[in-house]
Amino acid sequence: MAIVGALGSTLDSIAIYLIALKLGKRAFLRLGKYMKIGKSELNKSEKWFENHVTIAVFAGRVAPGIREIISIPAGISKMNLPKFILFTFAGSLIWCVSLTLVGYYIGDAWNKLVQGSGVFNILSIVIIVGILAVLGITITIRDIKNHHLSIVFSACMFSFVTRLLCRT
Repeated sequence: MAIVGALGSTLDSIAIYLIALKLGKRAFLRLGKYMKIGKSELNKSEKWFENHVTIAVFAGRVAPGIREIISIPAGISKMNLPKFILFTFAGSLIWCVSLTLVGYYIGDAWNKLVQGSGVFNILSIVIIVGILAVLGITITIRDIKNHHLSIVFSACMFSFVTRLLCRT
């Protein structure tokens, strides 16, 4: 199951990589101006990425939030496609195996919790998750307003748009 997940993740990443490769740096600069990303910020992140390209792709595939957008700088920097596929698949496989194991071990515990508890306990879990989500969104919006996460936010939005274009 994990191999199928890693293959699907790799295919999706290749599509985003190819779109970023085709659109290039100029398109990202045009989109970046709406998110307050200038040429200097992009050049700085591009220089760092080029120095750490393989580890960035591999580690990015196992990092939540980064795994969705790491294909964009790889495509913009014209990373070697076979190397990109290899490191993307390896990182995605680790991610999928981890999620599969968590689901396997926590799945039984979750079923016992649901069967042995009333609506009150489930409602409590939903409320706690909701509060954590609101806190996370609030902190992210505050950081975006302070321009600390504007690069990540714009890359996420760019990734979201490219994913929509790939699926239609």
